[in-house]
Amino acid sequence: MEEIKEPADSAELRNVSMKNHAVFIIGGILISGGVVAVAHWQDDALIINESVEIAPFVNSTPAPLVRSASSTLDTADKSALPAASTKALVSGLKAPARPVWEGVVDYRQGKKGRSIQEEVIAGLSFCASAELKREAAVAEKSRTGVTAQTAALDSMVQAQSEICTRLSDADYELRSEILGIWAKEGDLEAMVAFYTAGPLGKWGATTGPQTLENPRIKEWQSQAVSWLNVAAQQGQIGALLLLSDVYDNQPAAERPNAVFSDLYDPVRSYAYAHAWHYLVGRDESKRQALLKSDFLKGAEAGLSKEQRDLGRTESKRIIDSLNRN
Repeated sequence: MEEIKEPADSAELRNVSMKNHAVFIIGGILISGGVVAVAHWQDDALIINESVEIAPFVNSTPAPLVRSASSTLDTADKSALPAASTKALVSGLKAPARPVWEGVVDYRQGKKGRSIQEEVIAGLSFCASAELKREAAVAEKSRTGVTAQTAALDSMVQAQSEICTRLSDADYELRSEILGIWAKEGDLEAMVAFYTAGPLGKWGATTGPQTLENPRIKEWQSQAVSWLNVAAQQGQIGALLLLSDVYDNQPAAERPNAVFSDLYDPVRSYAYAHAWHYLVGRDESKRQALLKSDFLKGAEAGLSKEQRDLGRTESKRIIDSLNRN
């Protein structure tokens, strides 16, 4: 296996003060275990208060893996520009050139090729981000009332909503569909993005109950974990941290059958976090930042000595399995 390099995703994840639930950022909005919050940074550290044997692959028989399918073109798209990075497309940061529903209609009516897939993914990701900002704005106003900050967020949401009109929950599911296609083609970034896009293509209240009682949510969860494992085996170290988050979703009475809650395993979660910490820490430029963040102290919080010992043993097995590839 070639030397494992930390993906760009880990630049966003280093210096995490504590880590307990699935965490990722879309356009400045923090998603933690499916709960929306506004993220903030302090002294280059993401302030949150949230903190494994590799799971069996499920329904994953990808083609020979490449670093990213973004370096290739669909056969029906020979004249197109080189494909964009999947990570950039799902960031939700770039405003679409036309209303997103128009690209969705073109795709559903049979327009093929990488370019239309990219347009749909980028557009739906932008609108998913806008929706999370709207939910965050509502929550913030209920907490603080109308302030200059909430008014500015409202204005931004209003401007974004105009380009995101006429989209249904079924349209957002195209994110999972297309990312799944790219993942099967060997796009490692798509394998990670399939998870971060969320159940049925987005996180948030408007998708309906995101519980494991929905068989399609259960299927998505199995595939998401499978793709994270494949990505980790192929050198996407950031996938290890996400797998740690997967196994850290403790069942709660107020959120019965929540996504990943049936996989809760604190020892496995710690093992993946420990493996990520070790591999990222081999880079001298990141080692001091990790030490300053007390990352492992956060990951160890609440674990007994026996659990920590078991987790470190499992961490070594995870690292050894990566080095054998």
